[in-house]
Amino acid sequence: RKKKEESKEEDIKLTIEELYDILPLSTKIQIQTLECEINKLQHQQHCAMALPSKIHAVSSKDFCNYDKFREQISSSLTEVGPSGKYFPQLDEHLPASWFRVRKFVREQSTRRGRECMKLPQYFQLVSDELGIQEDICLRATRFCHELGDVLFFEKEGLIFLRPSLLIDVFKLVIRHDHKESTYWKKNMLKDHGIDEVKFNMGKKLLLEKGELEEWLLDV
Repeated sequence: RKKKEESKEEDIKLTIEELYDILPLSTKIQIQTLECEINKLQHQQHCAMALPSKIHAVSSKDFCNYDKFREQISSSLTEVGPSGKYFPQLDEHLPASWFRVRKFVREQSTRRGRECMKLPQYFQLVSDELGIQEDICLRATRFCHELGDVLFFEKEGLIFLRPSLLIDVFKLVIRHDHKESTYWKKNMLKDHGIDEVKFNMGKKLLLEKGELEEWLLDV
């Protein structure tokens, strides 16, 4: 009986695949679009945070309901949401090297030129300064990312030691007066090796096509 059921399942799978092959291209595109939307919704569901079922009104005058409020906060530390534990590191024994890396990235984030780095450069820096190997540094950096100390884009090979740098960059890029306020200065040639012709080409590319050259952010 079990073999018959497995045989039926295989027949159904083959039939579905055969049907898919003969579908028109427009229908295939619709199916793929729907599959992408489903994957996005599933991802959002996993990233969601469950709201508390009770809301406690508290008073700073007579500390009314403070005990209940404190109890609710304490219980939330061990709660499990759609994406897992809200505080997965709580009560876990973590390597001392992770905290060394965390302290180090905080110190480096205030230094000019260290706000954003490519991973090979970052791993080399941690190795030179702390003597920590890349695999350990990788796990420690993921830990720092989960705590919000850094923005770690592992696939892109990029790390922001100072996440607020992105806000500063957006302020420079998203503005209405680039045509008047963004212009070449003589020190750009001396400090960055960018002459007026190259600068104006980069500016034109930004204004007309919305394409931003990386070097334009440095000046």
